[in-house]
Amino acid sequence: MMKSIAIVGAGIAGAVCASQLATLGHAVIVFDKGRGPGGRMSSRRTDSGHRFDHGATRIDVTQPALQELFDPAVAAGVLRRVDDAYTSPTGLHALCKWLLDGLPAQYATKIIRLERTASWNAFDEKSQSHGPFDVVVLAVPPVNAAEAVVEQNTELASTIASVRMQPRWVVMLAFSEPLNRVPDQSIVNGHTVRRSTSNPVGDALVIEASQYWSIQHIEMAANAVGKLLTELCLPVLGSATPISIAAHRWRFALADNPLGRPFLTDQYGLFVCGDWCLGHSIESAWLSAVAVVGSIGRA
Repeated sequence: MMKSIAIVGAGIAGAVCASQLATLGHAVIVFDKGRGPGGRMSSRRTDSGHRFDHGATRIDVTQPALQELFDPAVAAGVLRRVDDAYTSPTGLHALCKWLLDGLPAQYATKIIRLERTASWNAFDEKSQSHGPFDVVVLAVPPVNAAEAVVEQNTELASTIASVRMQPRWVVMLAFSEPLNRVPDQSIVNGHTVRRSTSNPVGDALVIEASQYWSIQHIEMAANAVGKLLTELCLPVLGSATPISIAAHRWRFALADNPLGRPFLTDQYGLFVCGDWCLGHSIESAWLSAVAVVGSIGRA
């Protein structure tokens, strides 16, 4: 029987759930607090035309059976295969956008609370109600999922909240000209400096702060983080001067203690999934979503 399904989160887990459940005949709608799909696979474009892959930059596949799942995206030009991994010429958020193409979605809508009577209703931060739905899939960081379900199921909320997410600061440096002497990736003072491979103009470098440094400076102002990390990475930059510096804080970047199972559910059609259930990779998110789809089944 066809079910009406709300997917909360338009990162890779939510996008896979929505795409596959729609293919199976269900009526799905996606909600996300961002301006578009991608989650931690997002990229950022500046007014100068620079593009920064400031989230995930590649999909590493450890299970050969999963590789065929990416073949359609490769054929469509969304992904390209490099050995046992996949990248995207326009940033990995393009994969989420491609998966969600043609499906109803509401962006800039943060779902903060779920309520169930005979069916599910989802409430956003403006107290607007969305629904009713037969099924709700929460494909969001654990702190957001726990917040949404705590009034309905305190035990489930407690289990979700037991997964601790670690933050990560990233800094984006735009240059007017290519930096021919700068390697594609290097480690400086414990931080990773890498080139944004999807960037079309000049040069674009992304500094990924170490986990320890990110935790220690989690509440520092973004402009101060940008200045400080740029100074720490001067041994790689040399005399090159960026035309712009921007910092972004991924507050929930990596699971410190993954759940250890592909998803959580209750008896009323609520599912919770994401990379943090199995690890901290795109592959983990994909496997989590596919398990949810298998549990819901065909319409």
